[in-house]
Amino acid sequence: MLTKDINPTIHRAAPNGPQDTNERDCTMRNLTAHHLRFSLEVESTIELNEHKGSALRGLLFHALRGPEKNPALGFCVQRHLRTCAECSLVAACPVASLVSTLNPEAERGRDVPRPYAIKPPLDSKTCYEPGEPISFGLTLFGEALNLFPYIVMALRQAGAGGWGKKLPRPEKGGRAYRGRFSLQGAQALNLLTGEVQEILQPGNPLVQRPDLPVTETQIAEWSEQLLSQSTAFGANGHSSATGVLRGVGPGPVEISLEFRTPLRIIEQDRLLKEPRFGPLFHRLLDRLIALNREFCRVTPGREAETEAEDSLGKNRLLALSDQVELAANETQWQEVWSYSARQERRTPIGGLVGWARYRATREVWAELLPYLLWGSIIHVGKNAVKGDGWFKLEI
Repeated sequence: MLTKDINPTIHRAAPNGPQDTNERDCTMRNLTAHHLRFSLEVESTIELNEHKGSALRGLLFHALRGPEKNPALGFCVQRHLRTCAECSLVAACPVASLVSTLNPEAERGRDVPRPYAIKPPLDSKTCYEPGEPISFGLTLFGEALNLFPYIVMALRQAGAGGWGKKLPRPEKGGRAYRGRFSLQGAQALNLLTGEVQEILQPGNPLVQRPDLPVTETQIAEWSEQLLSQSTAFGANGHSSATGVLRGVGPGPVEISLEFRTPLRIIEQDRLLKEPRFGPLFHRLLDRLIALNREFCRVTPGREAETEAEDSLGKNRLLALSDQVELAANETQWQEVWSYSARQERRTPIGGLVGWARYRATREVWAELLPYLLWGSIIHVGKNAVKGDGWFKLEI
């Protein structure tokens, strides 16, 4: 799919000046996370499934692509194609860069991680009446921030086209319709510090560029601070990904993870039904490295060196993760399905939800905690773009 405004917005392996190669084992030095909070107002009844992350991902995809019969909406100009992969110009399309990322040179095939994660509403409400609000979070990674204007324009247009399940409309002879909404506002939110920036307000057509990223420097500082705390400490972001962190004294330290949305991990071709730390941390490192490689700038000529650093650092960190014990498991399997009208099929997106507690020495956690903080922001496991794999942690 090619947008009306041909403007490639994600550049891989672009210059960014000299780097300190000793900052971390795995190269997260350039990764940033911009969290956005969108506020919608319902104009006619909207009914969603219980797992709202899947519906939000579908809304974002169709809003950016636009309806096939209305070329005035959305940004794709080759809507006769069924998928982005069929388009020969996919590499130049900002829309595909966000919702259908492909890289022919990727190690594990053309598909690479999408540069965003959705943080859906966690309540059980599924039916929204006119005048009620709906809010959700969307986190953009690395250079995907350049796609922010497309997201705002697409959501502004999408409300009139309807969203959610088709509902009967008696006054129209029973003809089914999808509920409408309007985009009321948006905020940028730093999930570590809780700082808030108003980027879109009702009645104001101007949109501010988000400027409150979570950075590697912040992650490192917070990790050190959290392990040295002797009293309760909490991040104050709205629906914060990190939650409440508690420091403890000498000796083994226990860290609890609350899986707020289904954690779906496949290990050796089998679904992980027990939240063992090793497989979880392994998938987290894979995701971090992939996001950094695909959506962050790398100094020209250092690509091979960076890959070698990643490999060595990853092996060392995985060895450390083997020292983490599963001290308590209070998770349960939640079966969830996602339905794609475009593909006309259902896919399973269920996983583990609830609490798990892990035990290791303070020295081990000092090495691993920065990556867990990243994980609370970027999610872990499958279907992060649908909101899965979102966890908070507590020490």
